[in-house]
Amino acid sequence: MAKEKINVWIPEIDDLNDISIETLNFVFKQGELYLTELVKIYDNTISRAYTLLSIYISILGIMITFLATNLVSGGYDKEDTPILIILSFTLIPMIYCLFIIIGIIFPNQLMVTGRPPKELIPNKLMDIPVGDKLLYLLYNECIHLQTKVAYNELINTRRLASLKRVIITSVSTFIISFILIVSFYFFY
Repeated sequence: MAKEKINVWIPEIDDLNDISIETLNFVFKQGELYLTELVKIYDNTISRAYTLLSIYISILGIMITFLATNLVSGGYDKEDTPILIILSFTLIPMIYCLFIIIGIIFPNQLMVTGRPPKELIPNKLMDIPVGDKLLYLLYNECIHLQTKVAYNELINTRRLASLKRVIITSVSTFIISFILIVSFYFFY
């Protein structure tokens, strides 16, 4: 996947003292809920991709075995030649879809909720007055959470588009192959 720059959201607040800790806490909790939903969408997409991968490997195995058995042994009728040709050409979009499915599953590029403590406490936190430290941390976490949300939305959009492309290609290939095979049986 091509690297795209994620726009970092920085709220326009002139003075952090103009916003309450409760407000920032509410924004942060809502952001965490939304990020959790994005993670669920991501997991659901990966589960569907694994399901498609298992189906594709099974179908490709059957097709390749069928083609290899008939082509290598030469034990097919002349009237079955168009079907073998159609199945051979059907392998191309199926292998293409297989690579897309693998691209959906790997690599795992998700940003999850939370951060390690060493990332939470910046060195400049010591320069901030004691009463404003929680406000400062919540403010920074809201910005960081929005970055994670934007990144996960981008990843989910890409993966769902790829999954849609696989399904459309699969259905189109199946319909075209079916029509061609049926037409060869009825017109030859």
